[in-house]
Amino acid sequence: SATMTNRLSGALIFDALAIRLRAEDVAGRRSIMNWRFTDIGEDWVLGLEHSALHAVQGRHDAAADVTVSTTRMALIDLVTS
Repeated sequence: SATMTNRLSGALIFDALAIRLRAEDVAGRRSIMNWRFTDIGEDWVLGLEHSALHAVQGRHDAAADVTVSTTRMALIDLVTS
């Protein structure tokens, strides 16, 4: 339901992305992404390594390939569409 998706934490959003990841499509690739949820003031680092995603809350990586600033709901809309 819409109410349930509105309550998804950053960790659950990134878990949903990890589940959708096709390991064979990203084999051998590595990327670090900073995420900033502007509506709730959360920072995350999302890493792609060894064909898997991992997320760490509360920090940014100065060596990240990209920094994305958006609202949590915008990312939820993207993941659930």
